[in-house]
Amino acid sequence: MGPSLPSSYRKLAQAVAVITGVGAGAATYAQEETVEEVLVTGSFISRPADRPQPVAVMDNQELVRQQRVTITEAVRDMPQVSSANTTNNWTGVTNSINLRGLGSRSTLVLINGQRMTIDANSGSLVDVNNLAPSIMIERMELVLDGASALYGSDAVAGVANFITRNNFEGAEIRVSSQHAEAQMSVPEAMIGGIFGVQGAKTGVVMSFELMNRSEAMNVRDIRSDERIALGLVTALYNPGTYLGTTKPGWYPDPLCGSPLIGGDDRNWIGNKAGARNHNSAGEAVGFDPFCRGSLTHSRSLIPEMQRFTGFSVMTHQFDTDFVNQLTVEAGFARENVLAGYGTGVPLLALPTVGGKLPKENPGVIEANRMDPSFPVQDYRTLFTRQVSPLDGDLDSTAEQHTYRLAATLDGQFGNSGWDWRANAGWSHNDQIDETVDTITYRYALAIQGYGGPNCKFNPVLGAANDPNVAAGVGNCLWWNPMANRLLAKPGDPFYNDPDLLEWMQFGPKTYGQSDLYQAEAVVTGELFEMAGGMTGIAFGAQVRKQELDIDYGPIAKDGGFGFSPEVVKSWSSTRVSKAVFAEMVMFPSETLEIDIAARFEDTEGASSTEPKISMLWTPTDSLFVRASAGSSFRLPSENQSYGVASGAVSRATIGGEVTQATGLSVGNPNLMPETSDNYTFGFTWDINDNWTVDATYWNYEFTNLVTSTDPNAVLLDDMADGFVNNPAAHPLFPGRPNEVCEITGRWAGPGSGQALPEGCMTGFDIRIFYSSFINQNSVETDGFDFSLAYSNTIAGGEFGARIAGALVNAYKGTNTQGQLQDVVGTDGFNVAGVGTNPDLRYNVIVDYAKDNHYIRGTYRYTAGTEVTNPNPLVKGRTSEDDYDQIDVTYTYTLPWAGNSSASLAILNITDNEPPVVA
Repeated sequence: MGPSLPSSYRKLAQAVAVITGVGAGAATYAQEETVEEVLVTGSFISRPADRPQPVAVMDNQELVRQQRVTITEAVRDMPQVSSANTTNNWTGVTNSINLRGLGSRSTLVLINGQRMTIDANSGSLVDVNNLAPSIMIERMELVLDGASALYGSDAVAGVANFITRNNFEGAEIRVSSQHAEAQMSVPEAMIGGIFGVQGAKTGVVMSFELMNRSEAMNVRDIRSDERIALGLVTALYNPGTYLGTTKPGWYPDPLCGSPLIGGDDRNWIGNKAGARNHNSAGEAVGFDPFCRGSLTHSRSLIPEMQRFTGFSVMTHQFDTDFVNQLTVEAGFARENVLAGYGTGVPLLALPTVGGKLPKENPGVIEANRMDPSFPVQDYRTLFTRQVSPLDGDLDSTAEQHTYRLAATLDGQFGNSGWDWRANAGWSHNDQIDETVDTITYRYALAIQGYGGPNCKFNPVLGAANDPNVAAGVGNCLWWNPMANRLLAKPGDPFYNDPDLLEWMQFGPKTYGQSDLYQAEAVVTGELFEMAGGMTGIAFGAQVRKQELDIDYGPIAKDGGFGFSPEVVKSWSSTRVSKAVFAEMVMFPSETLEIDIAARFEDTEGASSTEPKISMLWTPTDSLFVRASAGSSFRLPSENQSYGVASGAVSRATIGGEVTQATGLSVGNPNLMPETSDNYTFGFTWDINDNWTVDATYWNYEFTNLVTSTDPNAVLLDDMADGFVNNPAAHPLFPGRPNEVCEITGRWAGPGSGQALPEGCMTGFDIRIFYSSFINQNSVETDGFDFSLAYSNTIAGGEFGARIAGALVNAYKGTNTQGQLQDVVGTDGFNVAGVGTNPDLRYNVIVDYAKDNHYIRGTYRYTAGTEVTNPNPLVKGRTSEDDYDQIDVTYTYTLPWAGNSSASLAILNITDNEPPVVA
């Protein structure tokens, strides 16, 4: 399987974390008082503390011992988490949690039991790293079954609740620095601090975290040339390929792959300068008319980033019989990201604006001088990009701010035994994303000699017909798209003015703003006594309002960019949800606990009632048996219902060429909520004082699952008769043929050695793909969570060993034929919204602590996957290999500095590379 962007840290073979937990003054760690009952995520009613609860817990100590720089990295390593991924690659870095492979929106993220606003982009997700500084997190509780009966929409796969250290007293500072093997001079540094004062009635805790990554890590930094050659191969490269007029045919740039511009004698896709005679799969062939290259050259795996997070809590005790405590929370996060990705692709819209590359262009003339086989003629289509990987990356930037205010009052109704809690909160996120692109109209003018801000002509006549202007004369400048520009010096006729490049490029900004307002009240008490104890009850109500506004710049609204030529419009969404809920816990005997819960929620007329029942049976003091069953639901995301944004595409091969069109996705306001039924069964057995085993079987059945319509499936269905004629889904460029000759029989295919006949289309002829969202039929998945732990005192120290994992038994999704297809352990081909789906993940952790020393070794394993996609793009490129990683950590507690310690961690000590996927 291939990594999401944060998983690129698996390559960090020299990650060093130093001076973790430096005490300031009389620093002390927060001490939790022993209590008889605790309140855990997944219930509103406290339970006896000695009973295991169906939640996975990662506490502050575990976060520190893992030596991960961010919370997301630590959560990602939990076996039940398919990914803690970056949803908007390279720029808007929203890190979310994906439980069970059911999608990031299936896991509800809470901070101290309350919701957080979604990030202000089309992903409709909560960024885990914006919740609070990692030093402020007391623990993360993960509910591993559906929990909509208590929390409402989005708790389909489970709940992740991050609980802060509200009772901390003293001071604590953590400083860490992580270095990648390939970038030892570019550390990733983080400093965090927490400070707390607890008085007789009032306590204040404040925390901060500053993270800085001073330079992006690019693919070139950590990947070999051979691996780079396995990236996405495209004919839309620079050096480019040009379609002639008077002498028809495709003509590659004479400098394609040339050592003169940085190529080498191997003439292969790994060259930044491109390669000749390679097909769309990057394989060397006898003849191919295109200059091709790998887009991997232009990508940042890990962006440059600066992030500041702050969180503070104030608690105050009251001396009344009605109000006990007030808790006020405030949070702030700021993030700036800089990455390099790709270049503009003006050819996608060039035919629609009447552009051409004329024979008078100095680049054409120079290309002919260098290679007479490149004819001096007009070229009607340019398969190129505005700049080349040889020119360096174009910057993509993102900036976001997150704010949160929340207040909670809790108290009791005198001496009645009934308690109450009320909270209200507001959270806000705003984002500005910017990716440099090409203004298509200006590019079309510049390659015809009318470029530059001072080239003025009659807008009615047009530049070519205005007698007062001339191509390449005076203030009208030529833009040379040919690779010979890389060899030009100022004064050469084929030299490009840098100011002209700036005039043709623009960083279109997408502005987003998201706000969540919420209020909730809960009353808890006791009803009657049963053989095992008092029956507890809780009931309450919640109202929340989620607002999201997405605004695009004027050029994007006109479809004026080369790489993103979609015509988009700004959009907004407002949703008000109202809910009532109740929960009851009964103890029919001293060994049996039964929990029943239900919730009714209505959002803009879409209502749902979700029940849940769970049971905990303790037949002996060492054996705990648990089970749960319930239903959950999830509203379609704001983007799925109302959005207008870049969408999915097809990578089908037509006429020997892979489609290269972009996609536009439009929301569907008529979507129904997704629903699921789930049940679990498991046990915890304390075999003796040293051994504990835990196992859980889980099962989910989804219906009405929302997914994007699959452009590839639509295209394959359309071309089944040999013709592409569905302009509503995938229109062609004007004047291009629509016959798929390998299907009609006029062409024997790319391996035949036969030239493509006139009038046959290729994948390059498709202009754009349109998609929307639908309620997919169903998804069914089940599997097991398991763990085995051993602990003992050895040689005067504490030794521990444990294995924890998750086995996916089945993952059946609806395929393009409307049938359920099990794709567990495969690349998920033909089943929308699944992707690579390993069937087994597990971690083995061995640690030993004695006196001031602590050492820990972790082995992480992810099973490989079977490749079922026959597309040439992945032929011979997707590894079925397993992936494993070994991390080693050593911590020394400084005897002269209180609770201070220093740690050294080596992550991925064997330097294993993640498997390759297309």
